[in-house]
Amino acid sequence: MSEDQTAQELAAHLASAAELRQAGKGEEAWSHLIAAETICRSTGRRRDLVITLAGLAQLHRDGGDTASAAPLYDEAVTHARQLGDRHLLAHAMRHLGEVQVELRAFDRAQQLLRDALDLYRGHPATDALDLANAVRPLALCLERQGAGAEALPLWIEARELYASLGIDAGVAECARAIARLGGETSA
Repeated sequence: MSEDQTAQELAAHLASAAELRQAGKGEEAWSHLIAAETICRSTGRRRDLVITLAGLAQLHRDGGDTASAAPLYDEAVTHARQLGDRHLLAHAMRHLGEVQVELRAFDRAQQLLRDALDLYRGHPATDALDLANAVRPLALCLERQGAGAEALPLWIEARELYASLGIDAGVAECARAIARLGGETSA
């Protein structure tokens, strides 16, 4: 198979997996991601492997199996770091940090989320959604660690970012957290 054919086959598997996941067909998405992983590992396509591992991890999370998602995100972070792609690394670290929050490994989660946020803030092409999605779990982590005073300005920042994007569910979640912490509640 030519390099071009391999790239097309991989792209088709990744696109199908994303569509199937959105349609709630996790088992079918899983088979496409396994095929993509095989292609990535056999051809050394590490950037695509990071995306594939994140997809597999997300399917585990969708199924309520956060513990199985962690090693996949961990491997994705390792590959992204070795590739030197700061944006890809920030994305992988954010997801691993979210998983660590879910697993109640708050110290590790906090470090991952702070590092991801630093990478996002230091990258001029970071969009508001990526930034909001990095600020929110750090705020949540800090709140769960009892650092409400440090979490509050992050919740406010996340709310403002979600509001600027018109993401009402994000605004509502942040507003509830701000109220929980005794902060202002106007958007």
